[in-house]
Amino acid sequence: MPLKSIVIIVLRLFSLYWLVQAITSAVGVAAAMHPFEHANYWNYGPSGVFLMAAVFTWLNTSLISRIVTPRPDTTVSIGGLTRHDLYCFAFVFLGLYFVLSSIGQAINWIYYFALTAKDTPENDPERMSSFYQLTQNLIPVVAGIVCIATASRFAKKLTVAQRNYEEASQAPPPLTPPSAPADQG
Repeated sequence: MPLKSIVIIVLRLFSLYWLVQAITSAVGVAAAMHPFEHANYWNYGPSGVFLMAAVFTWLNTSLISRIVTPRPDTTVSIGGLTRHDLYCFAFVFLGLYFVLSSIGQAINWIYYFALTAKDTPENDPERMSSFYQLTQNLIPVVAGIVCIATASRFAKKLTVAQRNYEEASQAPPPLTPPSAPADQG
């Protein structure tokens, strides 16, 4: 498999990671803001940076992979693994990372939020803070479950899309002009 294809898979993995970070950060900021105060939209700056990095990287994976891989593109021998297998592995790996790194804290904050929700008023800063902490840990768990559950489906779609892109970007063979008929005179 060409090294460029492996780099594309890794870049897309990072793009998804940054997208989850953007969502987590934006929901956390929204939860931490008091509903009656004027929102300071600069608080969403880190979320916007993560979102822009995720979208830019996702849309430019081929360009970035061409820049960072040596020329000519080397082939990495990975046995019987296909591009689909690598995408499946990447999605499952990312999903497990999200779930395992956040599940403990998510369970803890679900319990804490449930306790504070029944004893504190809706506008209480402690309740807002606990909701913020809950979302910070619950969103990666949900994203991880989605990554694991849809790994094969997304791997198939991305494999086909990458194959189509590579086929379209290959230069067609040069057209040769028809040979001139021999002078019959």
